[in-house]
Amino acid sequence: MNLVKLVYDKDVNSFETIAKIKGDSVEITLNDFLNSQENEAIELSTRILVWLDGNLEKSKAYAASKILSIRNEYLRSEKRIQLQLADYVKNLKLGGINAFSDERFSLYFDDNLSEDDYIVVDIGNDFSFGDVYTE
Repeated sequence: MNLVKLVYDKDVNSFETIAKIKGDSVEITLNDFLNSQENEAIELSTRILVWLDGNLEKSKAYAASKILSIRNEYLRSEKRIQLQLADYVKNLKLGGINAFSDERFSLYFDDNLSEDDYIVVDIGNDFSFGDVYTE
């Protein structure tokens, strides 16, 4: 995993960067930081990336288990073939991470089924899985 230089946006008090995770480029936004807190933002992004290195597949499986029935309803309405859990997990791709200074973060997965929304998984500051929803 590689982290590209952080860029600060003073209008919204956040840093933005791109990281390589398992070969894919992923946008990371680190919210509620002052420009002087770059080291803290780097530490948080590093902790998240280290956690993801061992938990990306688990995160995808969690997201899929919570949202697959809704996605299959959509596929039925479009008269398309419904997905099995294992196939859906393989289809999910991490597209972004939105993190906060209190160390909570959300993972944004693209399932390539809908152009409009991502599957979002909220992760607590103790790395516990939380809500899953579309956005």
